[in-house]
Amino acid sequence: MSPQTILVPLDTSETSTRSIRVAKALSRAAAADITLMTTRVVDDDSSALLRLEKVAEQHNVIAPKFVTVSHWIPAEAILDLASDDPEMLVCMTTHSRSPAAALALGSVTSTVIHSMRQPFVLVGPSCQTLDSYATLLVALDGSEHSAEILPFAIEFAAATGLRAQLVIVDDGHNVLAKNESLRMEIEADFVEVEPALVLQGDPGEALVEATRATPNAIIAMATHGHNAMARLVVGSVTSCVVQRGIAPVFTVRPKALA
Repeated sequence: MSPQTILVPLDTSETSTRSIRVAKALSRAAAADITLMTTRVVDDDSSALLRLEKVAEQHNVIAPKFVTVSHWIPAEAILDLASDDPEMLVCMTTHSRSPAAALALGSVTSTVIHSMRQPFVLVGPSCQTLDSYATLLVALDGSEHSAEILPFAIEFAAATGLRAQLVIVDDGHNVLAKNESLRMEIEADFVEVEPALVLQGDPGEALVEATRATPNAIIAMATHGHNAMARLVVGSVTSCVVQRGIAPVFTVRPKALA
């Protein structure tokens, strides 16, 4: 995707503002506008707008737009705003208030993941937010589901000037691990590429290490799980990378699971 607007949902916590720095970096790279969104208790709640204005000033967000929505429907409001604008990129922080919330990545985030029809960016608790990014790590496991990230990653890399680098984890079933010609065929669709990384071991752990070895990167991957619970929330590998990786996660839900 080529984002024209970056939507940053915020609540009253300081944690939620961590996604602003990532949004600003992407805004500069893609020449996109930033919209800050928060909830209001009543329709004429001016304090919500004042809160957004204060956050924008504190984080030096240039010429943002502000949106306030009912506190009863934050996830639905995010989905409605995104569905009205196919070039909108949602960039949001994940919350983990309990073990159950950690699995679901926060109730609002979980709803967005389950229902969003376009790519979005997740900023996890271990993510090191930066003023700029240079590399887009594109994680592929050889499945049709994981390949659904490719058209979005290709456009996103071109729009933001990121160099793409395929990350292949060889778990014994990934056809891309030993097929260099197939990897090169995929790489040819990107404007700029780095040599592919072929890693061994547990996919989640390997991808977390890949983010730590490439500290100025964003990682792109499709959300898909290998069991019923993972399909209801988010793929276990994606969850691991969001929770423990140091890179923002650019992700999309496969059509088969949407």
